[in-house]
Amino acid sequence: MKTDQLIIGKILNTHGIKGTIKVQPITSDINRFKSLNYIILDDLKIEISNRRISNNLVYLDLKGYDDINKVLPFKGKYIYILEDDRINLKEGEYFQYQVIGLKCYDTKNNFLGTVISILENPVHDILEIEDETKAVHYVPFIDNFIVSVDLENGIILNPIEGMF
Repeated sequence: MKTDQLIIGKILNTHGIKGTIKVQPITSDINRFKSLNYIILDDLKIEISNRRISNNLVYLDLKGYDDINKVLPFKGKYIYILEDDRINLKEGEYFQYQVIGLKCYDTKNNFLGTVISILENPVHDILEIEDETKAVHYVPFIDNFIVSVDLENGIILNPIEGMF
């Protein structure tokens, strides 16, 4: 992945014999695929000829890839878009790639761990944080626990007793 590209999904499998790919979206808004005109795959910008969304998965037909044998090598690969084409976020919203890797501290500036993943939950996202001993802790990404997010300096948390 180049620095000007963003992951938006992972190809899970093919679908049918006509080259359709089944994609697990990696985005907070699956509907963004409805207006997407291209994807980047293996450094190739490929036009989308058709798309549909079903059961939280995206099915894409790619121009020039109309046979299952042409898309089988894509299975398991990530798809990207150019950063210039990303959606605009409201203040206080972040892309997952911006939060993953951030260091987390408590309100007394004690290091708690590093965000290794974000779990999407119907109610709210959950930060998966790995501490120095490699133990994993889960923190709801809500105002009750998140004091501040600074993309340069990390996240300040207000954890409850027993969370870490």
